[in-house]
Amino acid sequence: MKKHIIGACILVLVAAGSILLFPPRPLMSDARLTSRFAPHAAALERIARMAKEDSQVTAVHRDFVLLKDGVWRDDSEEGFSSERWNAYRDAFRQTGDLDIDGISKVGGIMEFSPTSVAVEDIEDSMESLVISKGFAYSENPPMRLSRSLDEMGFESAETYYKAIGGNWYLYRDFGVSKPE
Repeated sequence: MKKHIIGACILVLVAAGSILLFPPRPLMSDARLTSRFAPHAAALERIARMAKEDSQVTAVHRDFVLLKDGVWRDDSEEGFSSERWNAYRDAFRQTGDLDIDGISKVGGIMEFSPTSVAVEDIEDSMESLVISKGFAYSENPPMRLSRSLDEMGFESAETYYKAIGGNWYLYRDFGVSKPE
């Protein structure tokens, strides 16, 4: 369990660091994200297929792989291989301008690293509200489906999904970024 907590903390730090290093633009519209999906569908399908095959994997990112029983960083550790990790990274590169460098699997849903992020500072606080939108794959319809993710603001604190075809969805997630 301790390894899962460490892995989750690493994911949060990576996400927070990417927001600080690459300041976000306003959230992309559902229509824009959907139009960007089609040219990269084959690479996204490849990543989803690989992640489905790798049942022990809970997340694959540019710098590490999170397994059910710990973090894998290189071939000196068991549970994964550099060859497989390189196959993921090659597929991520094929997504081109989507800037996808990771995937996480939670509750049967594969969420690809956010494609669009918006941040709003909380007054009198070092914390910020963060909304992200990206692509998700699920063989079963997610619980919170919406016809549009565009109108949801910072007050919608759940993860919502919008169907875009087949087993593919857009997702909209909400969180709070806290300084270390």
